[in-house]
Amino acid sequence: MNNTLLLAGRTLLGFLLLACGSGKLGQPDHLALMLAQISLPVPHLMAYLIGMCEFVAGIAFLIGFQARTIAALLAIGCLLAGFMMYLISGTAEVASVFLLG
Repeated sequence: MNNTLLLAGRTLLGFLLLACGSGKLGQPDHLALMLAQISLPVPHLMAYLIGMCEFVAGIAFLIGFQARTIAALLAIGCLLAGFMMYLISGTAEVASVFLLG
């Protein structure tokens, strides 16, 4: 695969994760409210942890540190979040909205 395309994709994903993570760290109340509505325990702590994971993953992608491992962990986390939403709501529509935005 072309190294330039891989670098461009990794950089784009890094900036997106960095922006989303910093937004969640800067204003965690909105995410905490959404997490509280689905009855997750300690929603404010979870909001900070989610924001920190995205922020750190964004930095890791930008500097190229363990990009494949970070990508695999983020993919597993996304699948687990969708599965949890499916279990909580009982419908695939809610889980797909949660996964796809």
